[in-house]
Amino acid sequence: MPISLPDSIDDSLFDDFFNEFSEAYHFCEVKLVELERTPENQDLVNQIFRAVHTVKGNFSFVGLSALTPLLQATEDILGAVREGSLRFDNHLSDIVLLTMDKANETMGDLVSTGVSPITLAEINKMSRLIARVPEASAEEYVDRVREAIIALDPGAEYVSPLNAGPDPSLYTPEQHNPENHPLLQGDLSAHLEPQYSKLFKRYNITLHADILFFLQLMKPIEARSIYWSGRSKRLLVLALGMNRLAGSPVDATQLSAAVLMHDISMAFLPLELLHKAESFSAEERNMVEQHTQSSFELLQKMQIWEEASQIVYQHHERSDGRGYPKGLGEQSICDGAKILAIVDTYDAIMHARAHTSKVKRPFIRAVLEINSQSGTQFSPTWVQHFNTVARKLQQLQGN
Repeated sequence: MPISLPDSIDDSLFDDFFNEFSEAYHFCEVKLVELERTPENQDLVNQIFRAVHTVKGNFSFVGLSALTPLLQATEDILGAVREGSLRFDNHLSDIVLLTMDKANETMGDLVSTGVSPITLAEINKMSRLIARVPEASAEEYVDRVREAIIALDPGAEYVSPLNAGPDPSLYTPEQHNPENHPLLQGDLSAHLEPQYSKLFKRYNITLHADILFFLQLMKPIEARSIYWSGRSKRLLVLALGMNRLAGSPVDATQLSAAVLMHDISMAFLPLELLHKAESFSAEERNMVEQHTQSSFELLQKMQIWEEASQIVYQHHERSDGRGYPKGLGEQSICDGAKILAIVDTYDAIMHARAHTSKVKRPFIRAVLEINSQSGTQFSPTWVQHFNTVARKLQQLQGN
């Protein structure tokens, strides 16, 4: 049975309720982003808990008790975090955000048509799966989180580490035959995958043999981590779009080379370090931060990629001067590095868990995170270009 607006509800009462719900909804968005950065902050946990609790009570008050189990299950998760029996992490943040988004989606339908296509049975199923998360053992936790997220967001995909190995086609005899090596062929475009061919044509990127080589390197590099699959293409699309929107201050071919090669040295770090969720030790942080120098030196040796090498070298500098390796400020960082810093962080936020979501809520969370660092970590000018391009890309993906 679909959820519908009670016939007896007073219009002015519902308007007040809807306005209060909207405020709580946006409040949770912002505070969850803050909590992800400081997961031990009990004050933030309490603020979010109270917001969800208030929304739950208001749903009952206006006759929309069908939605209260969903909010109760979410409140139980936050309650477990408050009590210390559950540690807050990005997975729990997604569950809370997706729950609030489901409630907001339902409210939007009720306001516009008086009825929502979501059924009571669907609400109850989501609620049961969310309620199972705080009860999970350490061994059950990942599976229960995955089940809850997929129930809330059927478009979510779960990536199993067992299915994240290299593409077997990389190792065919034909590709190992020197006579078939792309660098020895006259028409390089014939060896470019269709997805990149369209992209390079759109942005007038010169198809140099080195670029083709970088693209070939990305296949085994992306297979190194379960979170890197498809990363190069995503970064290129966003970086090149931002650059064009700003009037192309960065050479598109140099920017492409930098995007492809900026983290190549990261792939040579131990897997346990690449996937470590806890804070790095001083030694580990030093190992990670060395990747800008190593990747920079590789490009420098190829001579024609001077601009790309500087982009790579500076992409962890910050607008407030607190980055590395040189502690450069806003005025000293090249535009290409400012672009790469944003798209690299955005993609890391979007793909920093065992699932990827195709709906807007994780997207909104990532955009909020980028904007919260405008003027400190990122260039405000380039953040604005990011907002425009990222939202346009999200709309295109949703169609």
